[in-house]
Parts: sequence; structure tokens; C-alpha cells
Amino acid sequence: MSSVPERSDIAEEYKWDLASLYADDEEWEAAFESVRERLDDLQAFEGRATDDPETLQATLETYEAIMRDVANVST
Repeated sequence: MSSVPERSDIAEEYKWDLASLYADDEEWEAAFESVRERLDDLQAFEGRATDDPETLQATLETYEAIMRDVANVST
């Protein structure tokens, strides 16, 4: 069985460049905190998301925006 190489032993062209998402750890932390705060926005739709078409649209748009950011911070 072969061992897993250390990250430092991997050529740069084979490493995922996360700098295109976040310049540094502080920027990632800020994005993570933003996602946490925006979950309250989504929770505000609980029990009324389907009250009318406008509320449903707002719920789905909020959900989509949050999930897009969740995908980025969980990368």
C-alpha cells in the first residue's frame, strides 16, 4: 500500500488554489460568519414560505444565495 504524500511534496499545478475564493483566513472567517448570520434571514420564512408567490420567491432566492456561499466556505 502506498502512502499519501505530504502537501508540501505535491507540485503547485496539482493543488487547488483557494485564493480565488478567499485571499486569506480572515476573509474566509468573515464569509463563514456572514453565512451564519444569514441563516436567521432564512429562518424568518419558517411557516410562511408558501403564503403567496412573492414570499415563496423570496424564500427560494434567500436559500439559493446562502447555499452558494455555504458551498464556497465548505470548499
